[in-house]
Amino acid sequence: MEMVGDAPGFEESARALFAGEAGRFESLLLAWPEDVREHALWLATDAFAA
Repeated sequence: MEMVGDAPGFEESARALFAGEAGRFESLLLAWPEDVREHALWLATDAFAA
């Protein structure tokens, strides 16, 4: 994600995404700009669907 590659928690959020840790993923995105955070959450919706 080019827009947030240097954002706080980016690498940890990627690890949480691939580990299926939805709560951790969401909490790590809190420091990101709201519009970017909301879009990332939307993109990740299927990743956390059971």
